Amino acid sequence: MFKFFFKQENKVEELIYKYLENFQLICENFEKAVFSCIREPLCEEFNFLKEQTDKYESKADDIIDEINNLMYGKV
Repeated sequence: MFKFFFKQENKVEELIYKYLENFQLICENFEKAVFSCIREPLCEEFNFLKEQTDKYESKADDIIDEINNLMYGKV
């Protein structure tokens, strides 16, 4: 029984690190998007970077949902 809880705890910890890595990508991509728009007033690259950032944010939401399910879902 305790193995199950420790296994779940390890999975949650792994997902938290995965979330943090993804969050770092979101921040870096957002920074690139803002600076690309400052450099080029037409902001051509901005839309591409914005779409990428949206995908990273969606992935982050999926990770958070998985963490919530592991922590608060039915055992």
